[in-house]
Formats: sequence, C-alpha cells, structure tokens
Amino acid sequence: MANFDQFLTSIIESFAKYPAIIYGDRVITYGELQQRVNKLARAMLEMGVKKNDNVGLSDYNTPEFLEVIAAA
Repeated sequence: MANFDQFLTSIIESFAKYPAIIYGDRVITYGELQQRVNKLARAMLEMGVKKNDNVGLSDYNTPEFLEVIAAA
C-alpha cells in the first residue's frame, strides 16, 4: 500500500499544471501545492520536528490545512 507522500507525488507528476484546490477565488495547482508542502516540510525539519513527533494544528477548512497535513 502506498503512503500519502507516494500518492501525492504520483498525482503531481501527472497533473502538475491542473488545479488541486479551488478555494473561493484562489486556485492552487498540484505543482504549486507540491512546492508549498515541500517548503513547509523543510521548515518543520529546521524547527526540529522529527518522524513520529506530534504536530498540533488548529485551522478551519482551508488549503493551508491540507498543506500542513501533507508536510507533517
């Protein structure tokens, strides 16, 4: 069974220029989503977050919610 990262990576390779998230008037493509998730994941690593650490999140149903979940 594939993990979330493998799933997201395979989607991005095929659909990088297509919308992944449409939130109001914001449109985020799969390629942009990958860039944002990677940037956030690197920042989390730099802050000392490690595999199996707990990461808390308090957010509404927004694109950023998905980005944090994917980065974690």
